Amino acid sequence: MIKSAAKNRGDLQMQKGDELKINCNHCGKIFNIHVNKVRLRLIKDLFI
Repeated sequence: MIKSAAKNRGDLQMQKGDELKINCNHCGKIFNIHVNKVRLRLIKDLFI
């Protein structure tokens, strides 16, 4: 998971660059993923 306040891929690319380094939780290998291959998802948590 990548934490970012970007609202679209253009903003994400400006913040993080063209490629993102993602660490696999299972094998520990680091992958370079291009910004266009990433799906953005808005997560809203409500803490009471």
